[in-house]
This record gives sequence, structure tokens and C-alpha cells, in this order.
Amino acid sequence: MPVVLKFLPQTYEELTRLARHYLAGQNRNHLFETSALLNEALLKLLNPAYSHEWRDHTHFVAVVATCMRHILIDHARKENAQKRGGRTVLLPLDSIEDIANSNIETDDELLALDAALTKLAEVDPLKSRLLEMRIFGEMTIEATAEALEISPATVKRHWTLACAWLKREMS
Repeated sequence: MPVVLKFLPQTYEELTRLARHYLAGQNRNHLFETSALLNEALLKLLNPAYSHEWRDHTHFVAVVATCMRHILIDHARKENAQKRGGRTVLLPLDSIEDIANSNIETDDELLALDAALTKLAEVDPLKSRLLEMRIFGEMTIEATAEALEISPATVKRHWTLACAWLKREMS
């Protein structure tokens, strides 16, 4: 049995909720439905070329969430390349809380957020990963600390700095 299936029964509802959240703001003509997005991410993880050891269920959810994010971003890039020629879009963020609670409603907003996270990853991979877990994985501070193997206090400190950086970058 593939390792990916080990955590699937205990995380399926959580992963379905995440997929539903990712797709909530997308237009009705979007390529993916909830189950299709989740299945695509799981198929990606079943690929023998993608070997990964998960420490626990929290780590597994974080990896699947990242896969779903990448699938949606790849789709958005293809759509934008055809429609708009790759113009830059700014995602307005009024406060740090908006980042965690934001509904990314368009492909443009998703691409803007991804570009900012990619830029941050070049400078500070930990903060980029932390934002990804909190925003896309909807992980709590405690779950993020566990997945990154750092203390909750460190997560809070990095979260505040990363959110400030992201807000400045996307304004």
C-alpha cells in the first residue's frame, strides 16, 4: 500500500474542506471541482518520482495543501497566459488578519499571492513556508509549529514579520 494512503482515511474530510475552501472564490467555469482538485493532488503524491516521508497527519495535510495550491496556480498561469499576457495584479490587504482570512477569489489574486510567496522563499524559505501553511493549509499556530518543528512563539514572531513583508510586497 502506498504511504500516501496511510494518512488519507483520517484526513480526508479535512482535505476535502481545504479543497472546497480553495475553490470557493473561483468562477463557476473553473476546471476543478472539490473532489477533482483533491484527487489530482493525491495522484501527484502517488507518483513514484515524488518520494516523501510524512512525520504525522499534520505534515501530510500540509504537503497535500501545497500540492493543491500548486495545481491551482499552474491552472491560473495557463489561463492568464492565454487571456492577459501575464500582467501583474496587486492583492489589497488592509491588515495582517486579512491575510489569514482572505478569500482568494480570482486567478489573478492567486498568482499575485504565489509570486509574493515565491519571492519571499528566495529570501527566507521558513517564513514563506509558514505563510503557505497558515494561508493555504489553514493551519493553526500550534499545527504550523509542529509541522515546522519550531516553537509556537517562534511561529507567532515569524508570522508577524512575514505578514508585514507580504502586506508591503502586495500593496
